[in-house]
Amino acid sequence: MRRLLIPALAAAATLAFASPAPAATPAANRGDFQVWVDVGGHRLFVNCIGRGSPTVILEAPLGVPSEVWDLVQPQVARSTRACSYDRANLGRSDPGPVPRTSQTAVNELRILLTKLRGAGVRGPYVLVGHSFGGFHVQLFARQDGGLAVRGAVFVDATPIDWAEVLDPQHQAGSEEGRSVAEVGGGAVGRIRAPKSDARAG
Repeated sequence: MRRLLIPALAAAATLAFASPAPAATPAANRGDFQVWVDVGGHRLFVNCIGRGSPTVILEAPLGVPSEVWDLVQPQVARSTRACSYDRANLGRSDPGPVPRTSQTAVNELRILLTKLRGAGVRGPYVLVGHSFGGFHVQLFARQDGGLAVRGAVFVDATPIDWAEVLDPQHQAGSEEGRSVAEVGGGAVGRIRAPKSDARAG
């Protein structure tokens, strides 16, 4: 399954980000749903379509809502369950506590996935990260230790050591973007040491 799924994800991502072709419409009887999930006083919007295992979790770029996956998600859902979601302060999700860091995003995703198990959204998971979403994916996967995450797909993803080479002047922008310096100073230096957790801010 993994050998079939990963090339399919790569092909779908290439097609969707390069072509304006319309998304396929998933079958109505496959357990598709949209829901808001409380992750600690604020809610995240989740959109899941398809059935099967592993569950594919789509992580959007920095400051971008989950609609960025609108062409990719239906293609993935032809083979297995695919879920996209809006991080706090983005799209249809509620505002979340600030400052926003990658560790905060990972903590909230972990809560989200735990609560979604009752709706049949269970591991193992394949995490797909686009741009800075790839950083969140790498952090989540390293802290998971292989318990639930069975694979990761990176779409033009930010490397885990980006803060060592990124010019701090490029860190301005959205609220999520302005918290990047805190991620670099707190989380990045610690994810390499499994015994020490990164600060959530």
